[in-house]
Parts: sequence; C-alpha cells; structure tokens
Amino acid sequence: MKNNIKKASLVLLTLVLCFACKTKTETQIPSEEHTVLVQLSETATPEALVVQFKSADLQQIKRISKTMRIYLFTFNSQKVALEALIDQLKESELVTEAQANQQVSNRN
Repeated sequence: MKNNIKKASLVLLTLVLCFACKTKTETQIPSEEHTVLVQLSETATPEALVVQFKSADLQQIKRISKTMRIYLFTFNSQKVALEALIDQLKESELVTEAQANQQVSNRN
C-alpha cells in the first residue's frame, strides 16, 4: 500500500510540475540540473528541510502547490550529485516524494 501511495504522489507531483511550468513567472530559476522538486510530509516545513540539507546548500526557490505541499529547491551540484540528493531526500522523514526538475515544453 505504501508503494501505491508513493506512486500516486509521484504522478501528482509530475502533473503539478507540468501545470506549473505552463505559467510564466518573473522568478529567475536556475537550470533544471541544479533544482529538485520535493513534496513535503504533513508536518514538515521547507525551512526544516533547508536546515537538514545544509551540506548540499539546499535553498527554497518557490512553492509550486500549497495544497500538495510541493516546493522547488536549488542545491549546489558541486557538493552533491542530483541522483544522490534525490535518494537522500527520499530517505528523509520530512519528504513524501522527490524528483528532478525537468524542462517542459508546449506541444505544437
């Protein structure tokens, strides 16, 4: 059952990302190779996650979805590889799901 919840969270996270990318913002967002999307657990805060992952220079860029508790973070790719950071985030009790941020483009 826990796997089903994680899979559903991942699908929802991806959908939210797709819709969020359609909206143009004035916020300067670093390249996707330096960003990660994180869905926080019910009791977690972005600030607590930043403290927990201080060694990776994790910083909150913006909230993607208030209701789903999804945030976009940047990190120092010189200190930790994206894949390693995602694995560490998924092990954290503060995180429900984490994935790489990917560029989404409109269909023609």
